[in-house]
Amino acid sequence: MRRTQRWEAFTIAWGLALAGAALPAWAAVTLTVRVVHGGLDLDFGAFTADDGSRTEELELSMTNASSAQYRLYQECPGWLVNERGDRLPEEALLMQLSQGLSGVRGSGGIVAVTERPQELFVSNAEGSSDTVRLAYSIRPPGPTPASAGAGDVPALAGTYRGVLRFTAESLDTGTIATETLNVQATIRAAVSLRLERLESAQLSFGTIKPGEPSPNRELTFRLANNTASPTHVLQVLGEPLANSRGDRLPADAVTSAVLSPAGGGSWQPVSEHPDAIVTDDRGELRDLHLAYAAAIPAAQPAGLYRGTLRLQLMSGGVLADEALVPVELTVDEVFTMAVVPVDGGGSALHFDRSLAGRETVERRMRVEVRTNMGRPYQVLAGLDHPLVLETGDMLPVESLVWSVPPTERGTVLLAPERPVAVGYAPLYQSDAQGSPEAFILTYRLTVPADARDGLYSGQLRFTITLF
Repeated sequence: MRRTQRWEAFTIAWGLALAGAALPAWAAVTLTVRVVHGGLDLDFGAFTADDGSRTEELELSMTNASSAQYRLYQECPGWLVNERGDRLPEEALLMQLSQGLSGVRGSGGIVAVTERPQELFVSNAEGSSDTVRLAYSIRPPGPTPASAGAGDVPALAGTYRGVLRFTAESLDTGTIATETLNVQATIRAAVSLRLERLESAQLSFGTIKPGEPSPNRELTFRLANNTASPTHVLQVLGEPLANSRGDRLPADAVTSAVLSPAGGGSWQPVSEHPDAIVTDDRGELRDLHLAYAAAIPAAQPAGLYRGTLRLQLMSGGVLADEALVPVELTVDEVFTMAVVPVDGGGSALHFDRSLAGRETVERRMRVEVRTNMGRPYQVLAGLDHPLVLETGDMLPVESLVWSVPPTERGTVLLAPERPVAVGYAPLYQSDAQGSPEAFILTYRLTVPADARDGLYSGQLRFTITLF
């Protein structure tokens, strides 16, 4: 009987204790956090900046057992840090809060998440229970040319981790309810090189005359490196410049220089072998400005020349990325002839005074043909009429003869010591490739004994034709 009485007494005492104690203060508002797309953490997955922003949503439910007004705020203590201690750039993590059913949200629109407490929501005066949604998006500035802007700080590669702490606080009693959520985002390594396309995606020099330099052309490349590893840029003429006939520009025809705010660097030929043009030991280079020029040899065949410039970004001794730039220029057509007396006399062929029936007087002219058209041609020449006095008296045609010695490449069409033709006669024919040529044309004048005194004159005419 005694044992039964003791048990009843214990039961009554415990019940009295429960009835007499107040509810814990934190039980006034309860807070529940749910990841809308599932899971226990706010995980943005793995991505690069060029993949675009990633978005995740949370649902926050506040249940209030009292009628006291309350507020909801969040903080991100310690921010998001990767395994090397690098911090995620500020304003990389954004949020947008939906309106609750009865309360007032702390801020509208899209705002940046910070380490400091940020008020999200204030209930109505009656402290009604409510539910809000938070959308979080993450897009680190940089590190690739497509996503980086001027002044952007690149987000270094790695897995960034942190926590979001949500707190519901009673404005009446100051009691709080707290929930903590892990946050994670992995930024993949990105080392890249891109041509900044201002007007054209190619390097075009336009039309250039042989023997003359081109105007300078500039290209800007955007570099990205979120690994903080050393890089260097190689340049090579991946496809030599050639025209439709297979003629190629010399290896040193195109040159380049690295430009900097302090001025241009030294000009170096763009060769068919990779050459290092920039070394970046700290992986911080973002803009690479290069100037290009082309110098065309005097005998370069005419035509439209095309090739490819290749820039390679190396990281850790491995090719990380490359940019291919089409190169184009037109070598202007040249087809000219120059005829110059070798023995002086300006542009005329002077025999001075020749005594009738006496010695033969010799004079020479240099004929030079410049052409880059790659087509065979002929040189023709002759007098417009026999040498004649003002009175009309003429020297015999055989008084003036001409000759051309054998040439290097083409064929001489003129028989030795042949009288100078009246009209046009063929003197020279080029080789099949239409190579430039220069030769000496020798004239010999013998005045007959019965020739009248006076100034005999005529006009020599030269022409070149393609065939």
